[in-house]
Amino acid sequence: MEWFVDAIFEVSMKKILLVLLILAVAGTIRFAKLGDWPFDHDELSTFLEVNVLFGRMAVPEVYLKDGTIKPEDTQLARLPKMLPLAHTTHYIGYRLLGEDEFNSRIPPAVFGALSVGAVFLLAVPLFGTSGALALAFLVMLWPTHLFQSQQNRFYIETFFFEVLVFLLAAVVVKHRRTPHALLLGFAASGMILCHALTGLIWGIVLAGIVAAGIAERRLPSRAVITGLVGFSLLFGGFAAFYLVPLAKGWNEMSSSWGYSPLHSVMATVNMLGFPIALFAALGGLLALMNLRNPDNAFWTTVAACCLGCILVLPELIVFNPMYLFLFTFPFFVLAAQFADRVFQRLREPGTVGTCVLAVAWLGAVCCSNLPSLASHYLDGSRYNHRDAFEYVREHWQPGDRLTGYTMGNAEYYIPECEPRIPLNIVGTVEQLEEIVQSDGGRLWIVVRSPRGGLSLELRRWLGKNCTYELRVGKKRFDYAEYTVEVFLYKK
Repeated sequence: MEWFVDAIFEVSMKKILLVLLILAVAGTIRFAKLGDWPFDHDELSTFLEVNVLFGRMAVPEVYLKDGTIKPEDTQLARLPKMLPLAHTTHYIGYRLLGEDEFNSRIPPAVFGALSVGAVFLLAVPLFGTSGALALAFLVMLWPTHLFQSQQNRFYIETFFFEVLVFLLAAVVVKHRRTPHALLLGFAASGMILCHALTGLIWGIVLAGIVAAGIAERRLPSRAVITGLVGFSLLFGGFAAFYLVPLAKGWNEMSSSWGYSPLHSVMATVNMLGFPIALFAALGGLLALMNLRNPDNAFWTTVAACCLGCILVLPELIVFNPMYLFLFTFPFFVLAAQFADRVFQRLREPGTVGTCVLAVAWLGAVCCSNLPSLASHYLDGSRYNHRDAFEYVREHWQPGDRLTGYTMGNAEYYIPECEPRIPLNIVGTVEQLEEIVQSDGGRLWIVVRSPRGGLSLELRRWLGKNCTYELRVGKKRFDYAEYTVEVFLYKK
């Protein structure tokens, strides 16, 4: 346990101060405006999933599909059973803190800040202080990480354990000690219990450890191999007898998000930010030039395997783009290694000017996603259905009806405004025609409008039949746009 003791306990005052500084900055960024953002649709789903898992409510009738499916077979009931640890953290948070916009997001914000601190603490013995700082600040200032840290969902808890898994696996490669392998297995247990898809991550880090052993022509000790094989058998049995039956037919009735392998790769670049993706590619090329180094062999292998998952998964499952978040961390490591390599070269002369230039370079790399980061604080990177529904409430008249894509949000924010008629994103115009031809009064239509805007067919129908009432959205500094529009149909 010498490495663990050196990294955690026998720390210098400089490292203590750096860890505290990183935690303070990461926490401040993640708690800033935490309660300002309205709930997104998935955040409200988390409340339902937690309540169903812990028996606080039955599966609502709307999820039972007219009696053709048993309550225990619904995805609402199955999902939290597949992700029990993540949902347990939310349950504890709700009971201790509350369920409003601010308090429900405190656990994710804490996990987000702790994941940044864990990155630095575990990376220092692997990459040195400057490399660990680069990696920690790249993750800290990553807009997607910030978004997940301010969302009442389970991805940031998963990321916290992923950080431990990837970095502890690199420690196993470096030190080949049994305690490290055990710590790796326990961290992987937490990761898999937070998101079932991360079972792939366990296979990926094993492939990295094997690649590092081949590069060094020396496999880990028998005790380390035994520990890793033991955890693999445990995870395999858990997947075969528990996860796979729960996941059978997952999303088979849902429409695809339309992600091809090419879309998936480009979405990953978009999620990372193009500068980070470019630095990761350059870091990967540098590592490929010296694959005899076991550390290089490990990180290039896990990055290649993650890229393989990004390419292949859209062809195998109904692919939610948020799954990409689970396979991104190795690219940040490669980007940080490239940035640190340039930093070390710039500061080699040792003059004041070169040191200033080196620090400026590292700062510029870490701030490369700043426009998207600043944009996040304008709207929380989500649609503001709350203000749209408040407008509907203020102008509601007896006999009115409400429709839109997010009636779950409407039920939360304006429960007194009924009836609420769900609208499907496929065949919207046909559904609207059917709704307006039925008996009833005025019809409020609340629809989200992405960067590309509403479809031409829907826009034409709304323009011909409705009055335009309200646009809710902020003008961001980056490419994204989160706009909600309100229309009113009058007979």
